[in-house]
Amino acid sequence: MSMLLMVQAMQVSVGNPLRKLVLIKLADNANDYGECWPSYQHIADQCEIGKSTVRKHIKDLEKSGLLQIENRKGPKGNASNIYKLTLTPIAPNSTGVAADSTPPVAADSTGTSHSLEPVKEPKEKSTKKESLDFSPLGFTAEQVNEFKRLRKHAKADITQRVINTIGKQLDLTRQAGYSNDQILDVWVSKSWRSYEHQWFINATQQNGIPSHETNRQTYQSAQSLAIEESKLCRGDKVLLQAIREYGEQVCLEAGYSEADVRRLRKFVDPSGTAGIVVDGNCQVLGD
Repeated sequence: MSMLLMVQAMQVSVGNPLRKLVLIKLADNANDYGECWPSYQHIADQCEIGKSTVRKHIKDLEKSGLLQIENRKGPKGNASNIYKLTLTPIAPNSTGVAADSTPPVAADSTGTSHSLEPVKEPKEKSTKKESLDFSPLGFTAEQVNEFKRLRKHAKADITQRVINTIGKQLDLTRQAGYSNDQILDVWVSKSWRSYEHQWFINATQQNGIPSHETNRQTYQSAQSLAIEESKLCRGDKVLLQAIREYGEQVCLEAGYSEADVRRLRKFVDPSGTAGIVVDGNCQVLGD
């Protein structure tokens, strides 16, 4: 799956919600060269629409210039369609298929190949783990562990640059007369992804500083949600990732049902309001 093509597919206007859904499914299966070869039936099953509807929308995407269709014969004479997304210019002379190979074609195929899973690009593994200095935070060892738990819960990386940046903001709050415990109490209650001194000031002016009991309940709720999220099916996890990265409105325009989007809201914003959390701020969308 190419995340770049997924973003481009969601942003492009095609004039029909089902056509947009078919385009997103092709982007989900495509490699980084924009190529894939799923069958009509596979696309129909995944999108929950008819096979003839899939064929029609693929033809319309080809006519609109968003898709190129290439027909290739397999080793036994049966053919397969290779789809090349043309949302952006593709590297010249690139086919994504080795010169002596052809896309996989089943022995009983009647004209299209079956790709059951999206292409997964290999990830490079880091050979050296970065040694981090947490002293800029000005925290005790126990408070550093609390900081790590906050970042993990927000699914945010911890780098030296992040530590240094947040440390400067923490210094401003401490200079204003607040303790580390008070800072962490507010941070936990707000479930911020990061930290800024002004966020703390705004939060305390509106709601005061929460108690440790409130924080304990917040953690228990967060842990329950994390467990529930881990049990979601693959389709729900894909939709949840899309909501977090692109927002509810884009997903609705892409063809996802409003019921599914609403059902997954609680994993994006525990308060239950519509929106997506970005760097600790909830951008609320209309119901």
